[in-house]
Amino acid sequence: MVNDSSDLVEQAATALVRVMASHDDGWALVREEFSSLFAKAAHVASSELERSRTEVVQDPTLVGEAVGEWKAKLRRLVRANPEAAAPMREILGRLKADDAQPQVSSTITGNVTGTAVQAHKVQGGVGNTTYGGDHVEQSNVSAGRDVIGVQNNHHHGRDSDQER
Repeated sequence: MVNDSSDLVEQAATALVRVMASHDDGWALVREEFSSLFAKAAHVASSELERSRTEVVQDPTLVGEAVGEWKAKLRRLVRANPEAAAPMREILGRLKADDAQPQVSSTITGNVTGTAVQAHKVQGGVGNTTYGGDHVEQSNVSAGRDVIGVQNNHHHGRDSDQER
């Protein structure tokens, strides 16, 4: 069980800091989920998570340090409260599932006249229409050579169209 929890803690700390450093829209939910693991100290954990996030966003070279910090805290948590491993596994599973979602990767080169939009979610516009998922918008585009675009529409995990 110790080896299993060590692997779990390593993966959970790494996933936590990855989200901390890179996902503005999902951060609040992840912070809330990890904070809740600390039960009565959830408010303290939430503050510490937010502090770590601020540091990592301001200085990305601190990612490794943050992983080490949260690995130690999560390890102590699981040792003191082995029941915390189950919800930690659930959170980690959801984060891994979110990572497995296809991503849109595109590059715009050359001169663009008109509007080029790359977005996860676009709201508003003509008729106040809402677009969920990923889109490639190429209306009124003029290019010196062929313009190639890939459109991927998919849902990102649970609650994809809802505010988190």
